[in-house]
Amino acid sequence: MLLDEGRFILRGKARKVEARVEKFDFSSHGGKSQLHETLQEVDKKTRVFVVHGEEAKCKLLADWASNELGLQTMTPQPGESIDI
Repeated sequence: MLLDEGRFILRGKARKVEARVEKFDFSSHGGKSQLHETLQEVDKKTRVFVVHGEEAKCKLLADWASNELGLQTMTPQPGESIDI
């Protein structure tokens, strides 16, 4: 629904999404080199949220993407809300 229609359901109500939403076709279990390759292709203005994996590994990936690629990255905590 999010990709096809630009909306999602929150608390039972359909909400319109005004952000550009894209799908990346890679495994969440990809290795370090595959994740690095994918991030190297991301537009530099893109905000990257690293949310899947061990906390320390997420932090390492986010720090690498920030320091090496200049991407704006975050590793949100479970339940943390982020305004985008």
